[in-house]
Amino acid sequence: SNEVIRQVVEDEAHIGLVFNPAADPKIRSHAHQRKPVCVITAPDHPLAQEQHPIALQALEHYRVALPAVSYGIRQILLQAEHQLGITVQPTLTCSTFAMLKHFAVQGGVTLLPTFVVEEEIKAGKLRALPLQDEVFSSPQTHLISRLGRQLSVGANRLMGMLLQDMTAFRS
Repeated sequence: SNEVIRQVVEDEAHIGLVFNPAADPKIRSHAHQRKPVCVITAPDHPLAQEQHPIALQALEHYRVALPAVSYGIRQILLQAEHQLGITVQPTLTCSTFAMLKHFAVQGGVTLLPTFVVEEEIKAGKLRALPLQDEVFSSPQTHLISRLGRQLSVGANRLMGMLLQDMTAFRS
């Protein structure tokens, strides 16, 4: 999220898709949608058998892969850790969602919004489990541009297609 915002602010990118961005006066949000962060596991993982939302503390018993600290997901986790007085120690930290999904399919645990794993959930490869802590239920996905930037016809068209087709912006 931080790198995408930097690229948009510095005109390296016309538009950006960010998850739970920090407020920035140089950014205009064209659309946003609430997308909770969930525990992502394989269907046969012990956590997938739970009938109630998962407590963050429960993750300390499992191998956890997390995105880098610059990602909005990780910033939400840091906020929850601070509120609860705990620290989740990741087995793996990486900067690709593909690796996080693969880690979960292979029996690990990760934290992601469901739109990132929608195909894997439909295919029965992964499950998304709600987290108990309130901080995980309110994050939002934003489609952004630099405040004051006139978007080209092509960039406007792309933005329209993203808003129409991306699951990140569906209710």
